[in-house]
Amino acid sequence: MRRLFRACLPKNVVSATFESRLPSAGDAETEISSSDGAAGRSPGAQLTEITQQFFRTLGPAGLARPWLVGLVMLTQTGCLLGETPEYQSRRQTPPVILSEFTSPSPNRVLNGRVGETPTFTLKFRSEDAGERMSFSLIRNFQSEGVAVLGSSSTGPSSNLYKTEGDPTQVSLEYTFRASDVGCNSYTMLVTHKGNIDFLDIDDPEDVGSVTWWALVVGVNGESGDVLVGDCGGAQ
Repeated sequence: MRRLFRACLPKNVVSATFESRLPSAGDAETEISSSDGAAGRSPGAQLTEITQQFFRTLGPAGLARPWLVGLVMLTQTGCLLGETPEYQSRRQTPPVILSEFTSPSPNRVLNGRVGETPTFTLKFRSEDAGERMSFSLIRNFQSEGVAVLGSSSTGPSSNLYKTEGDPTQVSLEYTFRASDVGCNSYTMLVTHKGNIDFLDIDDPEDVGSVTWWALVVGVNGESGDVLVGDCGGAQ
């Protein structure tokens, strides 16, 4: 509390010393007024004398309330308590994929034919701190025959928590072609735009992903209900 007063009071008032003393018989009748010689003294000296006289009128009750000292001094000097708090910029976070909103289901193999166009969709939450998000569909990611099949971007969001709004949804369509015949993985990567350059990723921790497996046949081929493990997803 003493530090607060010293920071708020003018220099000439800070140097003044308030001495505690027992109340005398005439204290209760003392009035708060400036002395006859006040005109010849500095404002700080006048403030000191007025404040001393004020506390003499309070008697023992005034001695029991040291907080009144701060009240009087803050009133006289017009000091404001505290400063406007400084809010830190929100930190960027990796995307959090919401698996329950992923379509189609990544738990079963997607059966397809050449010429068919499935839509790969996912939802995520993140704090992007003003940076756009990039998402790409990659066939056989980190495997032999890797290929980027499509990519796009979405505006920055600030919806890491449910109270901050709905999750961000992104989708990419892809038409199966002859190079997709067989069993292949299809991975959608989501990361901040500055973190990826084609297939080069600077920070692997700043990536969210979902992987689907698809068994694709030719135009006249047949497809069946195949588990992921039978298509290579368990490997």
